[in-house]
Amino acid sequence: MPQTVRAGVSNVLDNLSAPVTFVNDVLQFEIHRALQTLVRFMVNSTGGMLGIADLASDAGMTKHTEDFGQTLAVWGVGDGPYLVLPLLGPS
Repeated sequence: MPQTVRAGVSNVLDNLSAPVTFVNDVLQFEIHRALQTLVRFMVNSTGGMLGIADLASDAGMTKHTEDFGQTLAVWGVGDGPYLVLPLLGPS
């Protein structure tokens, strides 16, 4: 696969994860970061042709990720038992 195609696919997948990051930013009351994530998603989804081009990074908007585990940690939920599934890993 050419590097440009790999970069485009990676950008699309990063763009698809932005709504999850946005929800977790809101749940953590990180409003500034949530707005930044929302603007990045809108810029890359519209001007970046569904995220193929990462125009937001070119404009200086930094990317970050958040997941629900981090949100639970912010709310004070401790570690608990987990299950390790073949091929899927821990969950």
